[in-house]
Amino acid sequence: MIKRYALLLLLLFFIHIKTQAQVTILDTKKIDRIKNGVTYVLVNRLDFYGAKKYMEVLKKSWTLTKELRFMAVDDFSKNLSPDDSFLSLQATLIRMPVGATYSESLNYYLAFWTCDPAYFKKDRELKLSDEEMIAKIAISVDPKAIVDVPDFRRNANSVKQILGSMDFDGNNLLFNWGPGMVKNYLQQMTRLLLAGKKMSLGDNITNPAELAKLSTETLFVPNTALIKFRIFFPGKSNEDKEENDAGSIFEKYAYNYKVLLQDELDKKIIESDKPFFYLLFIKDSTNKLVCVINSQTGETVYYKGTSISYNLKSGDLKDLSKEISK
Repeated sequence: MIKRYALLLLLLFFIHIKTQAQVTILDTKKIDRIKNGVTYVLVNRLDFYGAKKYMEVLKKSWTLTKELRFMAVDDFSKNLSPDDSFLSLQATLIRMPVGATYSESLNYYLAFWTCDPAYFKKDRELKLSDEEMIAKIAISVDPKAIVDVPDFRRNANSVKQILGSMDFDGNNLLFNWGPGMVKNYLQQMTRLLLAGKKMSLGDNITNPAELAKLSTETLFVPNTALIKFRIFFPGKSNEDKEENDAGSIFEKYAYNYKVLLQDELDKKIIESDKPFFYLLFIKDSTNKLVCVINSQTGETVYYKGTSISYNLKSGDLKDLSKEISK
C-alpha cells in the first residue's frame, strides 16, 4: 500500500510539472499564422466589471496581433478567421486520493490559443478539442472556488462550460489578477513567443543584473501571497482567509519590502511612471511558484517552482535574498 501511494504521488508530481508554470509556452510556430488576425478575449458579458479598464490597459501593450477585442462567448461563430486567436480563462480540476477521501486542486490559467482550421468547416458549438494551445499563464485561485464554481465538478467539454459564471474580472475568485497584472502577464508571454522560446515549470529564471537592484529598492508584496492555503477536501469549507504573518515570512529576507492590498498593487502597476519589482506567488494544492516581476516590462526576473508544497515560507524568501546578494 505504501509503495502504491508513493507511486501515485510521483505520478501526480509529473502531472503538475507538465501543467503548471507561470508562463508555459507550448507552440511558437503559430505566430506567423495569427499575427495578421484579431485576438479575441472571450467573456460572458461585454460589460463585465472593470471591462473598460482592462481593455484600455491591454490595448496599450498588446503587440502580438493586429488588434485585441472582447467577444461574448455566445457570439463565437464561423464568421471568424482561422488566423484569429483567443484568450480565455480556463481551469483543470485534479483529484488526489487522501486516505478514505480525496483532495481537489483547481489549476486556473489564462489560455492563449487558436482554432483547429477544421473547426471552421463544421456547424456546431466550439469544443475544447478544437483548441490549439499556444501558451498558458498560471493564476492562483481562491480555495472557495471549488464550492462556488460547481461547473468544475463535471467534465466540461466546451469553452462556454469552462467559463461557467466566471468573467474576465475573475469574480473575486482569482489572486494575482487585475488589469495591471494581466498586462504584465501578456507582456511576458509576448516576449517569449516572439523570441521563439518554449518554457515550462523546470525552467527556473534568475536575472542577476535586475535582482541586484533589489538590494536598494523595495520589493512590493500583494497581501494575497500571505494567505494560508490548505488541501481541498470535498464536503468541508474550503474558504480560508487567514494570513501568515509577514514579519515571520520575511525574517530571512535581508532587504526592504512592503505589503500592499492586491488592488493597491495592481493600481500601482498601471499608474507608476517608474518601474518597480513585485512578488508574484502562485499556488494550488500541490505546487507553488515564487516569482519577481518588473512592473513596467512584465519581465520575470526571478522564478522558482516547488512541487508538493503549499504556502509562501521564509525559506523561499531566503533563497531570493541569496540571489539578490550575488
